[in-house]
Amino acid sequence: MSQAKDYDYLCDGISETLINALTNIEGLWVPARTSAFFFKGKTQDIREIGQKLGVDNVLEGSVQVAGDNLRVTARISNVKDGRQVWSEIFNRKMADIFAIQDDIAKAIIVALRIKLLGEKGAPLVKNYTENLEAYRLYLQGRNYWNKRDQANLIRSIEYFEKAIEIDPNYALAYAGLGDAYYILGNNGFWLAEKAFPKAKAAALKALEIDDKLAEAHATLASVITDYDWDFVTAEKEFKLAIELNPAYATALQYYAYGLSNSGRREEAMREIRTSRDLDPLSPRISANVGLFLYYERRYGQAIEELNKALEIDPSHAATHAWLGWAYEAMGKYEEAVRCYLRAAELSGMPKDLNPYLASCYALMGKQEEARKILNKIIEYSKGNYIPSVAIAWIFSALGEKEQVFAWLEKAFRERDPFLLMFVKTLHIFDPVRSDPRYAALLRKIGLEK
Repeated sequence: MSQAKDYDYLCDGISETLINALTNIEGLWVPARTSAFFFKGKTQDIREIGQKLGVDNVLEGSVQVAGDNLRVTARISNVKDGRQVWSEIFNRKMADIFAIQDDIAKAIIVALRIKLLGEKGAPLVKNYTENLEAYRLYLQGRNYWNKRDQANLIRSIEYFEKAIEIDPNYALAYAGLGDAYYILGNNGFWLAEKAFPKAKAAALKALEIDDKLAEAHATLASVITDYDWDFVTAEKEFKLAIELNPAYATALQYYAYGLSNSGRREEAMREIRTSRDLDPLSPRISANVGLFLYYERRYGQAIEELNKALEIDPSHAATHAWLGWAYEAMGKYEEAVRCYLRAAELSGMPKDLNPYLASCYALMGKQEEARKILNKIIEYSKGNYIPSVAIAWIFSALGEKEQVFAWLEKAFRERDPFLLMFVKTLHIFDPVRSDPRYAALLRKIGLEK
């Protein structure tokens, strides 16, 4: 959908609500949010869009707001011949935004001649709040959350909290709050002990209000995995999230990480591929397929998949970094350095604080350059959060086992989520795997199997 810039969040919110509603219709397949939004603001042929998304029909629309008047124009076009199947203009007052979304969803079902099961006349769109202002604040929060950088995640928290102040029973706002805190911890922006307990509390509150909310179950499962290290309970939560919403690609993605961390590589690969099927144009999920192949030491295939992910989004920094890991593991250090420098450029990370670059320099025999970056990172970590695992892997590349285990123990005390993700998977830790302290560390985490 397209709209005036000031109402970007509103259009995205309506689009996402329709995606969620239509996803639950039997006999109808709808791409997940990231893929559906991939073409937002782009002028592209309907047939090309349909081919990339793997769909038969494309829904487009626009939103216009004038005072308290809301106009939504929607149309469906057939991918095969570009023919317009249906179009309609919905004029309402802003206060009727909840009703208009349900009207659009029902009109789409009629236009596509899909037979609905269940109670006749039942709403397709579930309203989690009846308060328009709380809903507006929630949509703005999600708009900032979807940007995923630290500043916007913190800003999203402010909006979710404001929505909750207005409607204390707004389960989706609590789910959003949990998602924001979780990403702050999982992406290494905040210490685990600062982020994850808040994420867990928010997810639990959301489920207290609505225990059928798949998003909250997925976030809770991820926190239980990354912070509590209770893998049995986490798996139950992941399975429940997927059962409640089998089309929720993020739940499958998070579950794949949990399986991978536990060493269940084949299952992890199956889940991440299913997640990609649901959200084929998500840069992160597509790159995860390559990452998990790297974890399996299938480096050539990993490089192939990561390059495919870069075709979707050449500016996705993590994809370049993971590509660097695969090249480095193959001994192709120059290619790895190029990838790390590109990842740093895209993410805004200074080169002299880049642990990937430091470890690669060490493997190349450039000890002085590696130690220069290492010393800068350690100094920086005294006043800023740097995952301890990142420092450990530089020492591993330098061959200093005592320091490796000192920093891994620090990571253990901090419940560093990167310890869980990387200690069993990164090639850089291969030199310390035969040390009895490595096996002891895995036992303490619960990853000895």
